[in-house]
Amino acid sequence: MRIYLSGCIALLLLTSCHSQKTISDPFNEFEFSYSYGGSYSMMFTHSDTIYVSRYFPWPTQTFIGIITSAQKRKIDSFINEIPFEKLDTLYYEPYADGGSYQFYIKTDSLEKRIFVSGYDHGPRELNSFAAWLVKMKNELTLFKIDTTIKFINNSDFNPPIPPRINDTIKYTTPKVLYTSSIKRKINKKSN
Repeated sequence: MRIYLSGCIALLLLTSCHSQKTISDPFNEFEFSYSYGGSYSMMFTHSDTIYVSRYFPWPTQTFIGIITSAQKRKIDSFINEIPFEKLDTLYYEPYADGGSYQFYIKTDSLEKRIFVSGYDHGPRELNSFAAWLVKMKNELTLFKIDTTIKFINNSDFNPPIPPRINDTIKYTTPKVLYTSSIKRKINKKSN
C-alpha cells in the first residue's frame, strides 16, 4: 500500500508540474531602429542578449549587450500591450532634422514595420516604448564584436521621400548686366 501511495503522489506531482502554463515570448522577431544624433538598430532575442548595429557615426559597428530579466519583462509587457496590428505603418512629420524611429515585429499572426518621423509624432504608446528603449540602450554596457548581423529593419530605415512642395517654382539664372567700365576691363584682359 505504501508503494502504491508513494507512486500516486509522485505521479500527481509530475502531472501538476507539467500542467503549469509556460509563457512564451510575445514575438518571433523584434527590432527597433532609431535616428537622432546618431543612427542604430537593436535586435532582440528570446534570451537576455541584444545586438546593436551603429550606422552613424561611421564606421558601422556591431555590439552585443545583456539585458536584465526586469528589462526583458518590460519589453515583453510593452509588446503585449501595444496593439501593433491596429497601428498605421507610417506616421510622417516633414521635419528636416527631426528624429525618427522604426519598429519591426513578427509574431505568429503579424509581420509589420512602423516608421515614425518626428520623434513624438507617433501614437503615445509607441513614443513611450521608443523613449524607454533609447534610455535602456544608452544605459546598457555594450561590447564590440567583429561580426556582421543582418538586421531586417535597417534595409528600409530611411525616411520616406517628402512630397514636392511646389512644381511651379522654377529657378532661372539671372542675367548679369555689365556696365561699360566692367566691359572695358574684361576686354583689356582678353587682349
